[in-house]
Amino acid sequence: DGEEDEDSEDDDGEENSETEADVKPRKRRGRKSKLNKEENDENVNDSLNDSGTVLSRRAKNNPLLSAMWSLFDFIKDYEIKNVPIIDPFTKLPSKQLYPDYYQEIKQPMALNTIKVKLTKRIYAKFDELVDDFRLMFNNAMTYNIEDSIIYQHAKLLLGALEEKSAGLGADVANFTIDTSKAPSY
Repeated sequence: DGEEDEDSEDDDGEENSETEADVKPRKRRGRKSKLNKEENDENVNDSLNDSGTVLSRRAKNNPLLSAMWSLFDFIKDYEIKNVPIIDPFTKLPSKQLYPDYYQEIKQPMALNTIKVKLTKRIYAKFDELVDDFRLMFNNAMTYNIEDSIIYQHAKLLLGALEEKSAGLGADVANFTIDTSKAPSY
């Protein structure tokens, strides 16, 4: 009836008569994951920004980093009639399916790349982040025909980017982030 006895057979046919009480938990080897390290780090207190992105205390107290994440979330969450339109821009096109993309577009850019660069604090200035967003949308408009939905969404997102970044960028125009400790990308 689907229930197993305490004595069961392993895949190799040997009987296994150990009970759960007899089994000792295995010790984990190797390094702790970065996530666990951050969870256990008493210096990291996380809070959520307006759109739900987790910001460390340093980002919360860093107006430039906060403005960058705010712009990222604005673009990521941008919707038309309650439908997000960022999906085609999240990852780079497949090299197997679209080899001509990489012949035509010399500097590919995608939202996941921007997120990695933002997370690793590669951007020293707000304008560097804005430039990568512009590159991503201009690449889409270069590769796709004007009547395509991707072209139209790229154009719309580019306009939204320009409007939003003008407001956010004015507040942090003279701020920089020390990227000397950031890993090379």
